[in-house]
Amino acid sequence: MDVRGRKWVQAWIAIAVASAAALLLAACGGSTEAALCRPNLDPHLTPPGGGPNAYTMALRVNQASDVDEIESALADRILPRDVFVINTEYPNSKPDDWHESLERVSEKFRCNRIVTLTGLSPDPEKPGYEYALVDQPELDAVLVDWEPDTWETARQGHWTTRQAANENRIESELGALSKRLADSRVRMGLVPDYLPTWDYGPFGRVVAEQNYSIDPIHLGYQIVQTQPNCGTPAAAGPEIPAVTDRLISQYKGVIGLSLRVNGPKDEPPDITSDLLNHLGFEIAFDESPNRHASEAVERIGPEQAATCTQEILKAGGAGVLYWADADSMKAMLHSRAGLGLRQTH
Repeated sequence: MDVRGRKWVQAWIAIAVASAAALLLAACGGSTEAALCRPNLDPHLTPPGGGPNAYTMALRVNQASDVDEIESALADRILPRDVFVINTEYPNSKPDDWHESLERVSEKFRCNRIVTLTGLSPDPEKPGYEYALVDQPELDAVLVDWEPDTWETARQGHWTTRQAANENRIESELGALSKRLADSRVRMGLVPDYLPTWDYGPFGRVVAEQNYSIDPIHLGYQIVQTQPNCGTPAAAGPEIPAVTDRLISQYKGVIGLSLRVNGPKDEPPDITSDLLNHLGFEIAFDESPNRHASEAVERIGPEQAATCTQEILKAGGAGVLYWADADSMKAMLHSRAGLGLRQTH
């Protein structure tokens, strides 16, 4: 891409980010015009930079009552850049439940982004429906869960761990999703399993390409399921500091490559280091952990979760999706390792 074309795209991104910042300052600084908070035009998962100034929390919402608990436990720790993740895969949940959660977040946290975590289900009445809430103006993005259970539950055929096959499947699934989202402001993300054999840079490139095809200022999100690698030496792959370093290195491996898709310009731009601000990690924990539990969400406690978060930040990451309830999150932020993560405001 020539210099003029690259500068055009970068200027577009700068204008969008500046507009988002102005809206957030106006709305979250005390204005009664709540509508100014939305839409949040920031195309990144996390702000540029690193450490606590870029640290972004993604908070799980299984049901509407979770939002009330988050408000009670964490309201003074939540910043406008944080993200609420409505878990449409929550067992036995239904469309009314997802809508109620969306409305509750919109009411109580007007300046925050809201995304869904979905499966690949084509059934709009069952958990994991891929297009859940996509027609709602409050929604920022759809995060597609990418793991064996999701793939096989949707009757997509045999699951494989082959890199090339997964790149092709991700491109196909997000390509179909992008057509559904073409006339909306909702964008896409991926939440894949962590496998030591996978290279997540090409996955991030595919996510970026499919988002660019419908919105050239948004490269999507990829939040990798790194929760087993926090405080569990027996997990596949290294522990969280090395995993973070590896994922960032893999992302750096696609910087400079073309996006390979046709967007509003005749020639898409090359990928820049900005893509690193679209990468996230995952930590699961519980206020009352059981180190013998089979599920990561029950195995470690708040102090370990805070330590892993600090390790992610030190290694250069900034966005973390927490698989934990409100009380556990509060305990993490009040732990010794958590005190420096997020101050009250």
